[in-house]
Amino acid sequence: MNLSKLCMTALVAASFSSVAPAADDESASVLIKDFGFSFSLAGTEVTYYSYRGDALPDIYKRRGHGAEVNLTNRPDTWDIEPNYSPDGRYIVYTSGEHMADLSLWVMHQDGSGNRLLYDGPDNEVGAKWSPDGSKILFTSFDPNTNISSLYVMDSDGRNARHLAANLSGQASGASWSANSERILFAHRTDNDSQRDIYRIRADGSELTRLTNDTMSQSTPVYSPDESRIIFIGGEGENHSGLYSIPADGLHHGQKAKQVISSETDHMYFLTYGPGSDTLVYSQGDWTNGFSMGHTPTPKSD
Repeated sequence: MNLSKLCMTALVAASFSSVAPAADDESASVLIKDFGFSFSLAGTEVTYYSYRGDALPDIYKRRGHGAEVNLTNRPDTWDIEPNYSPDGRYIVYTSGEHMADLSLWVMHQDGSGNRLLYDGPDNEVGAKWSPDGSKILFTSFDPNTNISSLYVMDSDGRNARHLAANLSGQASGASWSANSERILFAHRTDNDSQRDIYRIRADGSELTRLTNDTMSQSTPVYSPDESRIIFIGGEGENHSGLYSIPADGLHHGQKAKQVISSETDHMYFLTYGPGSDTLVYSQGDWTNGFSMGHTPTPKSD
């Protein structure tokens, strides 16, 4: 077994429990909802954001079987959506005192050196380092106009520019191709419509809609050989599953291929575990909590 698989086994074996004892009463329990897992380059560490009971979310980190560490530990801010830099030295994330006023922050992987990275006029969310480490991708959203924009900036927070501007509705779940040249994201035109998958080049050209059906799609990622796109999907309010489509999208008469589904759980925030041979996501429900789910990456057709 290679290092990545050993690390993945260790992290999964750590069993991200959805219920933990409350600090002031060992017989009581606190509902835990862990979301947005991101792994360090070596695969030895994982970061995520977590709701503990009624508290606002914080950014946590865990190394192998070790205890989790709260990296932000701020009771008055929303700290969400952490993402490791490719070299594993930094974590970029979204933070703000209100969900209507969120900015991008960055810190060292141990939580030190925390600083504001980018604060635009709207809410900045979903930051992702490019695989080559030179850029950061993110989405901004204006809740007053229901308008989204996709941005890319230098890794130091400078030179932010539009990739796709003034998208009516919500854009979310953007991710990079392995060569940092293409970007996938999900978009819906209003709160009553389903999300579809779009592709755009990193220079802002060739915006292309890849799906147009009754299934709502989120957090699309390329398969390791980039022949397919894997995403979380579902019909209406039904429970979620993992699906895949060809990299050039669905054509007339084609349907997404089901990877896995759940009769009881919802799934959110699809990403890769160490080595890209495992897909990782948040799995659970709003009554019992959310923890790490995982499945082997499907082989390409």
